[in-house]
Amino acid sequence: MNDQAADPARVPVAPQTADDLGPATTNTIYPVARKPFDPTKSREVTRGRLAAFSFALFAVITLLLVLAVICGWRTWDELEGLATSVVPVVVSVVGATTGFYFGVKEGRDS
Repeated sequence: MNDQAADPARVPVAPQTADDLGPATTNTIYPVARKPFDPTKSREVTRGRLAAFSFALFAVITLLLVLAVICGWRTWDELEGLATSVVPVVVSVVGATTGFYFGVKEGRDS
């Protein structure tokens, strides 16, 4: 049998008061970085990724529409309604993200 489990002297007890914790330690934990966080670099990376993703989305949608017509999967008459409802929305997203990305970069350079 397990004698340690039966012995109440060996069972750990949670501290009840501050004195039960023992002497305070003087070890101070310092942050890893010695300079404050600068979000500029990560912000620019995120803006660049958003602009690239939105442009890639536009390219994929446009290529799929053209490829569907060229390969004969669908006729233009079948895809015209989809193209007129999806492409303007994607173009506005691409314009907003690239304009915001490049507009902020130019404003900061001058």
